[in-house]
Amino acid sequence: MKSGAERAAGEIAEHGGAAGHGEIAGKDERKRADGTEQLVDKFQSTASPVQGAVDYGEIRWDSFSKAAETTEQFTFYSGRSVAKVIEKSKFSSRQELLTFRRMIRRQVADNELLHD
Repeated sequence: MKSGAERAAGEIAEHGGAAGHGEIAGKDERKRADGTEQLVDKFQSTASPVQGAVDYGEIRWDSFSKAAETTEQFTFYSGRSVAKVIEKSKFSSRQELLTFRRMIRRQVADNELLHD
C-alpha cells in the first residue's frame, strides 16, 4: 500500500510534473517511526493570490469580541473599542460580500449582521 506522499508523487508525475497551479519545489528525506526513510515532495504554489476587499490572512479573528454590520460598513470590536472597520464599497461583488458575512458568522460568536 502506498503512503500519502507516494500517491501524491505518483499523481504529480502522472500529470506532467505539476499538479494544479503549482510545481515541485524540492525533495526532503524524512525518517519514519520504523527507521526507514521516506522521500517527500514539497509543493509550492505558483498561483497568484486573489486580491479582494479583505485579506483573510491578515485578519486576527480571535482578537474580535463582536462584529456589527450597517448598510455602509462592517465594524469589529475588541471589548468596547473599535478594532477594525471595513467599508462595504470595497467589495467588488455581492458574492464577495456574502462570503465575508459567512466567515464572520463562523469566526465571531457575537455578531449583528444584516440578512443575506
